[in-house]
Amino acid sequence: MVYLSAGNISLRIDDNVVAITPSGIKYTALQPDHIAIVDLDGNPIDAPYNPSSETPMHTHLLRKLPDVNAIFHTHSSYAITFAMLGKPIPVVNLELFVVGAPIPVAPWACPGTEAPGEAASNLFVAHPDLKVVLLRNHGLVAI
Repeated sequence: MVYLSAGNISLRIDDNVVAITPSGIKYTALQPDHIAIVDLDGNPIDAPYNPSSETPMHTHLLRKLPDVNAIFHTHSSYAITFAMLGKPIPVVNLELFVVGAPIPVAPWACPGTEAPGEAASNLFVAHPDLKVVLLRNHGLVAI
């Protein structure tokens, strides 16, 4: 799902505090003390390394979706293929019902900003059973 350091994971610690993977550290080398702690605005609280460049997307999603406690973002080759084609993933097996399939494609938004989070949160709010959204030309985000 994740190659080298591409992709990121965040976890809500409490109402205003988030743990997020750091930027640029290969996941095979990642240690617990590398994890960045930020507030919901993305301001570092305890960040020995820079938080992920996608922190604005994560914090936007966590602010807009207060019942969500974790976010996974990947650039997996399969997800990015669908995202690049702008093709939703259809319901082709029963397991996809768990994530609210068909999995839609959010409009393109500039990575490293809140915009992908806003595009994805609009879909999550409009489709409450949805757990995964493809990010146009970018990858996917799962809650």
